[in-house]
Amino acid sequence: MNLQVKIKNGYDLLASGSFIAFDDNSTIEFNLISDEGPLVLSFIFIDDKKDKDVRISSELNSNDNNLKLKLYNYRDKRNTIKPWLIGVLYNRELYMHFIIDPSHKTLPRKINYSFYLGKEISNGEI
Repeated sequence: MNLQVKIKNGYDLLASGSFIAFDDNSTIEFNLISDEGPLVLSFIFIDDKKDKDVRISSELNSNDNNLKLKLYNYRDKRNTIKPWLIGVLYNRELYMHFIIDPSHKTLPRKINYSFYLGKEISNGEI
């Protein structure tokens, strides 16, 4: 028996799930494999002892389609307030939404994630 479920609410849900890091220092990589080639999204958790502000910085390596997100001081529950536009896939906007559950001294982080396809774009530009 073959069953497919498609979820829409203005955007097409590509994938959704939860992931528990192996340990608290793990870099978490999402590899989206498509006919257009791979897209890698890396979550790198950093505890900054000097600057205690919670922040995100990003670095894109377009040669290997790798978007690295450095998440600083993510020690309590954090999430995107609205889906975050991270790129283009199949000539449509590609969004990600996430919630990161706290990491305690004995437990690794848990990430709940969803990837969506949005509007069609022209000329590959957002």
